[in-house]
Amino acid sequence: MTEVLESHFSPDDRKKISDAERNLSNKVKGAARQHKEELSRLLGRLGENYDVELTTLDRGNSSRFPLNVKLNDKSVDVNLGGWGSGTQNRTRVLISVLEADRIRKSQAAENRSTPVVIVEEPESFLHPSAQAEFEKVLNDLADDFGIQIIATTHSPYMLNQKAPSANALLERKIHRKKLKETERVVTSGDDWMLPFADNLGVVSDEFIPWKKLIGSENSRIVLVEGEIDVEYFSVVKSKYPEIYELPDDVAIVAYGGKDALKNTQVLQFMLSRLDRVFITVDMDAFDEVAGKLKSIGLQADIDFCAVGIEKPGKECIEGLLPDALLAEVYSERVEDVTALTSANASARNSAKSTIKRAALEKFKKCSFSGKEFPEIAKLMKKIAKVFT
Repeated sequence: MTEVLESHFSPDDRKKISDAERNLSNKVKGAARQHKEELSRLLGRLGENYDVELTTLDRGNSSRFPLNVKLNDKSVDVNLGGWGSGTQNRTRVLISVLEADRIRKSQAAENRSTPVVIVEEPESFLHPSAQAEFEKVLNDLADDFGIQIIATTHSPYMLNQKAPSANALLERKIHRKKLKETERVVTSGDDWMLPFADNLGVVSDEFIPWKKLIGSENSRIVLVEGEIDVEYFSVVKSKYPEIYELPDDVAIVAYGGKDALKNTQVLQFMLSRLDRVFITVDMDAFDEVAGKLKSIGLQADIDFCAVGIEKPGKECIEGLLPDALLAEVYSERVEDVTALTSANASARNSAKSTIKRAALEKFKKCSFSGKEFPEIAKLMKKIAKVFT
């Protein structure tokens, strides 16, 4: 039929049709180019930093102009359908977010409404660290574009850490083996994550050491073993700023002991939510923990370091104090020093805690200059280098 119709077109008609098709094709290519730039920017927020290629396909007799989506990663150029399911899903979700933003901007200001994007289980086929990263991207896009994104999920890594009140835990009631109404479970307060953890099959205790990190407003963090370490950093910052050197936007947060670092899955989840993290580990636990940190791609002296001196009793942060100051502490705590050799583990731990606290208090009250703490100055310089 097409050939019959075309045989009745004059040369002038055919030229006009050809010009119109070429003009339409150029407009489609221009629109695709703009869409490519926007999609590249969104995908660039993800750790993989994909490049996007949009090409027009032969439309045949169709009135539509389909586009072929390719993602480029370094030297690889693969159609979207050839990538993993997780990457495909994320790309399609981001295309939908772009469409919502386009709809919002196309409306006149007086008639403008907030588009709603509903996503079912965006965590599908993604590693936990990628799930956490994608949640952060979606959260930022909702703020940037002024749209509403609602996601249903069975993953604790997709929870909104930035605004915990935005998370809703729904529970379906069952009476005599029959499904009844769905109710919202209360998830408020400092322990808001624990009901989610329980319902999603996550061991709640795994998240307890990280409560302060979750609640921190800073995106650049130094993780230290305990609260005493946090106090040391605070004292150095206030009394000896000449050796502190860390930028003001870097927060010092305790992770609550070496065992928290051994749970690499939760640790990766926490690290993925922050811009830059440096971890300090007491030297007496370094060999035990370093392998775990390296297994998730962290590098010694770039992402983590040991704290202390390789001498008995000095393989921790108070080991960086001058010998004269420590000697004063030990002479005042003879019973506790003796208890360090006790066969009773509880007595040893109690004595160790008492001595650690006494050393910190002595450090707070001393009137030395910053030059008299060369080991502390070395540690601060090493950490500051990471953030400057």
